[in-house]
Amino acid sequence: MALLMCGGAAAAQPRSASAPQLLLTTPTGLMAPVWSPDGSKIAVTGDNYTGIMVANADGTGLRSLGLGSNPSWLPDNESIVYTVVKDNGQVYTSSTMLAMNVVSGESVTLTSRTDMIPLTPAVSPDGTKVAFQNAADQSIYVVTLKY
Repeated sequence: MALLMCGGAAAAQPRSASAPQLLLTTPTGLMAPVWSPDGSKIAVTGDNYTGIMVANADGTGLRSLGLGSNPSWLPDNESIVYTVVKDNGQVYTSSTMLAMNVVSGESVTLTSRTDMIPLTPAVSPDGTKVAFQNAADQSIYVVTLKY
């Protein structure tokens, strides 16, 4: 296995991959799969009508979580951060970033400012921060999560 140097530490680099195997499919299609930190679940984004879906790692138990896109898992393996984006057919017009417990379905709004259009949230490995693109000014922002 080849090694890469990342910040002074050696890291393994894949040399090849197995043949792709079908995991999930729906009539409307799925995109942007994201593994939970422990690898037990996978979250995906469907089309505008299916929103975010979650399934077990083996593809069983697929269920809809409701409208939204760009899920990013929190380290607890039970919660995601995601966005609900609106557009006019050409540009994004607004967006809200939320966190949801995928087990209970409870959600909380993290950002709903009218001067920002948050997209593509990325949760930090320790779950304390979320970085996201702001489509309003094409910059990257970070919010600190409060528990």
